Order: sequence, then structure tokens, then C-alpha cells
Amino acid sequence: MRTKGIPDEHIQASTSLSENHLPSFARLDNSKAWCPDPSDKLPYLQITFEEEKMMTAITTQGSIGDGRWAQKFEIKYMNHTGIWVPYGKKVLEGNTNIAARNEILLRPSIVTRSVQIYPKDPQALFFNPAIGDTPCLRLELYGCSAPGK
Repeated sequence: MRTKGIPDEHIQASTSLSENHLPSFARLDNSKAWCPDPSDKLPYLQITFEEEKMMTAITTQGSIGDGRWAQKFEIKYMNHTGIWVPYGKKVLEGNTNIAARNEILLRPSIVTRSVQIYPKDPQALFFNPAIGDTPCLRLELYGCSAPGK
């Protein structure tokens, strides 16, 4: 994502807080981040690949500018029949602050054309009533073309 190998239009979200928090800002080490609207009770970031990929890891960061991060997250991926499937039916450990990278190896790996990241357990350095209790996210996905592609 960081190298723009995934076009902006392939990065979507359930909602965005503002024009300064768009899904396309969710790239790792970006100066901005994606933040969902505070009224969104089940926010997610969706990344769609041009072809089927095998995802092997994910790295997450919070938002330096907004002082927010997600302490946990869940992953869903689209299976070969077009159904969204939870990854391992578990909550994954997220970040502990706004800037540090958190890398999660995906074992087993995920073979998919589309993945959704659900940030959970929002944390903040300071309270901002305009933002409320919303997690912000930057990330990178790692992997390769799916076997046989």
C-alpha cells in the first residue's frame, strides 16, 4: 500500500471522519491516517486487490496528528464464493501508541481478493469532542500473488 501499488480507489471504508481522514490516507507512515466517523459502530477499512493475493502479514500504526490508535483489530476476508469470513475468529493485538509499528504474521496466510480490517478498542492521547471515541489507522499488507496466479 505504501508504494501505491494499491490504487486509492481500491481502499474504501465504512465511513470517514472528514476529507482529512480518507481511506486512502491509511497507508503506513503516511502523514495522515484514516479515521472513521464517531457514529460508526462497526468501522472497517476495505482493501481490494486487482488479482487474488496470499496475505502473509499486516503492519499497523495509529495517527500521530489525531493522537489515536486501535489497540486491537479483527480481519475479515472474502472467500472464493464472495462471502466475508472472519480470520481465525479472533481479535488480534493492535498498537500501544500512535507511531510504533505493530507487525502481525498471518498464520495461516489468507488467500483473497479483498480484505476488511476492523479497528477495535480505540485509544487516545487526548480527548477531542469533535472526534469522540474513534480509532485511527495506517497499515501495510504483505504477501504475494496467490498460488497458481
